[in-house]
Amino acid sequence: MFVFRGLIAFSKGLGSYISITVLLSLCATIPIIQFASLGYMLECSARMANNRPWHECFPGAQRARRLVVALAIIGLSWLPVWFVADLAYTAALIEPNGPQGPRLRIAAILLTFFWIVWILWAAFRGGRLRDFLWPAPIRFFKSIFRAETWRQAEDRLWAGVRSLHLFRLITRGLLASIGALIWLALPAGLMIISLTGTPTTGKGIVGLVGAIAMVWVVSRLPYVQVEYAKTGDFRSFLRVRDVRRAYLQTPWTLTISLGLMLVFATPLYVLRIERIPEELEWILTLFFVLFIFPARLAVGWAWRRAAEANNRAWWVSRYFVWPLRLAMVLIYVGALYLARFTSWEGAAVFLLQHAFLPPVPFFVR
Repeated sequence: MFVFRGLIAFSKGLGSYISITVLLSLCATIPIIQFASLGYMLECSARMANNRPWHECFPGAQRARRLVVALAIIGLSWLPVWFVADLAYTAALIEPNGPQGPRLRIAAILLTFFWIVWILWAAFRGGRLRDFLWPAPIRFFKSIFRAETWRQAEDRLWAGVRSLHLFRLITRGLLASIGALIWLALPAGLMIISLTGTPTTGKGIVGLVGAIAMVWVVSRLPYVQVEYAKTGDFRSFLRVRDVRRAYLQTPWTLTISLGLMLVFATPLYVLRIERIPEELEWILTLFFVLFIFPARLAVGWAWRRAAEANNRAWWVSRYFVWPLRLAMVLIYVGALYLARFTSWEGAAVFLLQHAFLPPVPFFVR
């Protein structure tokens, strides 16, 4: 019995995680709303850092699972309507003055009307799977003419919109992106200057300084972002000493989480080579969320472990892990140098790094 309950809980958790991933990838394709995608990942990371229970680290998981199921049903149920509409269009092309075109067009309009009513009625009753499978026609005709039904629909609509906390998530994601851009501006600018125009010795020194600064920034930026998500204070981006203190206490934990962040972010530069049609970009953002979201959770977990530690780690452990940490960051910075030749944004890739910004493949359109 215990194993059966565990399997049910695991399947629900996996379904919720998949649903959240799908919704975040869809949000990442919508301008402005894409900051909510980053804001939600930071919210989950902050809850992990605050030592919240695992099931509380993913707010709205049950609602996300229900919403994804509803979206899948809506998409599948639209196929017959689309098929009839396509038949009407084809009949009008083959025989413009024939009787089949107008008849099929009227049928498509009626099917579209009934489809909209069916979807709205199922959403009004809760948007569950059984609400879509059985339309409850008797209840529908009893409720449709009541003013109370329309008031309830309005109240539920606004309650649903408020429950998403979109404004808070967008604000958090936007400010986290601004903070990341401020951190990345100087090293990225120096690296871009060194690679433009005629190569000179002075530009080589500038590029070296920029690369060293980028190594320093990359090794600290994920943690100041999660600290900002914890406190909501933009001044958290200035608390560099907290990162050093955390490293001295849990060097291996922070190195592993940073390594996951960089290892998962590096292969995604392959997907930034060439633009694809905008209606298909959500497929790429799905991969970005799949890779970056677990890394964000790992950073939150590492930040929690650092907060729980009371003493510094053994100095041998700190100095032994430091070369590994440096090597991982250097490999990532080297990947940035290569990505400037292949990325759609060119040299701007030094600044527009998806590891610290919304999970978007193309920032420049």
